Amino acid sequence: MPRTLLRTGTGPHEENRAGCRRPDNGFASSASSGSDKRMPAAGRGAGRVSRTGMRWLLLFAAMLFVSACGGVDAGKGTGSDKEANADKDTIAFYAAHINRHIYSGRQDSVIIEMTPHFYRALSVRDTVVCRLLGVSIAQAWLELENRDSVSRYTELMRPYMAGVEDGSAFIIYHNVLGSYALKYQADYTGALTHYLKVLDYAKKQEIIPAQIGMLYNIIYIFYIREDPHCEQYAEEALTLSKYPGVSFFTRIAALIAKTESAYLNGSYDEASRYLHQAHEESRWSTTPAESIVYMLKGDIFAAQGFTIKAAQSYEMALCESSNSELSTVINILYNYGT
Repeated sequence: MPRTLLRTGTGPHEENRAGCRRPDNGFASSASSGSDKRMPAAGRGAGRVSRTGMRWLLLFAAMLFVSACGGVDAGKGTGSDKEANADKDTIAFYAAHINRHIYSGRQDSVIIEMTPHFYRALSVRDTVVCRLLGVSIAQAWLELENRDSVSRYTELMRPYMAGVEDGSAFIIYHNVLGSYALKYQADYTGALTHYLKVLDYAKKQEIIPAQIGMLYNIIYIFYIREDPHCEQYAEEALTLSKYPGVSFFTRIAALIAKTESAYLNGSYDEASRYLHQAHEESRWSTTPAESIVYMLKGDIFAAQGFTIKAAQSYEMALCESSNSELSTVINILYNYGT
């Protein structure tokens, strides 16, 4: 997950760390523009071409290892390697360390600290610990955009994950496989298959953050394919986000998903309203969502024909992307250029 951007101002005109001045072009009133040169909109998807890159993986970055998302008691386990029968203190130890690094955006620390423990687990055939650490390291490499390392660890984990149909390792493993298929192979069908596996399991286990994370990913596939038939998924994510105890991460994910769905269906005012809510959530939380929010804002303005406001939004997205994934920056530049 990208490192968080520290906010230094409190108002709509403050400068961020990159020295970029925020424009006064609000979300909710996107249709009002006295000074903007409005060009005729070309219909849904105007100003944007389908992309194959992957943007900020909000997904599970700060939630996968807590008990609410599976933990050591998730599922019935498989064979003799039930997570429920594993050494819970050992799993809790690793979970705490991994969570601390993830919350701080230190994916490299996950790799550095957990790799020796992973190979030690391999050497003593501690299958449960091996699964959890192996897929966690793979996810960390995914966030760091090291394609070869992701591929190496997912292949290494394949025999250990064969037949596993529940638990936290199952969630992370298929999340990584789906994201790898989408990010590096443009394999929409493959990505969707993995995401739906996790979604189905999360529904059965009533794991709300995991459900929202997968719905978010699924809707993004519709978004880059410019397919508007995702409204049901977006409504489901939004409904789940209203449950008590849902974190900033999951609420913002649901709001962004709803924004993308509304955008795809040509409901630009509705998309702007939900994006405004996502922006308000992200401004005062530690979630590094602002580069994505401004990019989507630029997409909405471009589709409406507000070229100047679209350009301002893409510029702000770039200003907010100093700690984002490279692919996020590429997506912003791509959208800006079209």
